[in-house]
Amino acid sequence: GGAPAVDAQSVVVASGGARGVTAACILSLSARSRARFVLLGRSALAEEPAALRGVEGDANMKRALLQAALAAGRKVNPKDLGRVVSRVMAGREIRATLAGIKQSGGDAVYVSCDVTDSASLTQALAGVRADWGPITGVVHGAGVLADKLIAEKTDEQFDRVFNTKVRGLEALL
Repeated sequence: GGAPAVDAQSVVVASGGARGVTAACILSLSARSRARFVLLGRSALAEEPAALRGVEGDANMKRALLQAALAAGRKVNPKDLGRVVSRVMAGREIRATLAGIKQSGGDAVYVSCDVTDSASLTQALAGVRADWGPITGVVHGAGVLADKLIAEKTDEQFDRVFNTKVRGLEALL
């Protein structure tokens, strides 16, 4: 009973909220609340190369990039093709999440930043507060995948996973 805790006046910051399972949760919350969402993520949101517009699927995208590079007289390697395709697919997923939130009656912005970087996070959220007012909710979904048992992780792998969750939460709070 009672009024919902998140409503159309709410400003919710969601780390990792533009992609994956966190995005699915935010889309559901948006449909129920019509709130305003600040989606934080490490991916830079850039324009797609012209060669990829309308092209779907990993192999087709790599093929289109390769053909465009060859036509321009450039050499590319498979790793570079894979990196570009990954960036484009991430961008498409982010844009789809933003569009889904708006279609459900909410509003959203995407901010590319590292949640463990307190200074850039503070700067980004100051702009949000200036535009939308106080932040009323936080969803911390940002994470790094390193699927191994803890005992099998290197110190660097552990630190990367741990710091994104724990240092990221500290910075958000």
